[in-house]
Amino acid sequence: MIRALDWFAHLLYEPALLGRRSAAVPDWRVPLHGVHLIPESWLLRVCDAYDRSLEG
Repeated sequence: MIRALDWFAHLLYEPALLGRRSAAVPDWRVPLHGVHLIPESWLLRVCDAYDRSLEG
């Protein structure tokens, strides 16, 4: 569930990448087109929760 939420957050934050972290973009935090449907703080909160789920 948290993995799907992480993918969905990435999709909303960077819709041009279709929810992926592309190798063509050197730094995923640098926007590809500058269109964000959610704030970066929401994305970071979801990413942190996903990272914590991988650790434990």
